[in-house]
Amino acid sequence: MSIGSTKRKWEEKLKNVEELASCYKRRPLCSSYKPKLSNPLQPSSVWKLFYRQTHAFNFAKTCKEDVHVFALEKCDGNNQRLYLVTTYTELWFYYRKHETKLKHCYEIIPETAVCKLYFDLEFYKPTNQGANANQMVADLIKVGN
Repeated sequence: MSIGSTKRKWEEKLKNVEELASCYKRRPLCSSYKPKLSNPLQPSSVWKLFYRQTHAFNFAKTCKEDVHVFALEKCDGNNQRLYLVTTYTELWFYYRKHETKLKHCYEIIPETAVCKLYFDLEFYKPTNQGANANQMVADLIKVGN
């Protein structure tokens, strides 16, 4: 096999690869991945964790979505918090499925922001064995209205 013949074969292969690359750029095998909630009509997903509250708020200010900052506390005893930036819809989507992992999660309200009254209903179950948690919540809602 001569050098000229090898060069022609190489140029032919290179041309074929360039044609394929051009074809795939025009018509990709699959569209680029964009995370969504389970319903494709939902907005694109925002779910970003930070170790510092200020970094979370700075990121939230750059988002075009209606995002909020939440504090997540681990129950491992080291009192470390993570700060999550996401939407209410996204948080609720995951909270329903992973309630125990997101149990110690609360929204951080920025200073000078308008906020809503929040009730945290807690009770010690061993000493309140006859307590009906669902009824307690219903009673609290009645009083709050």
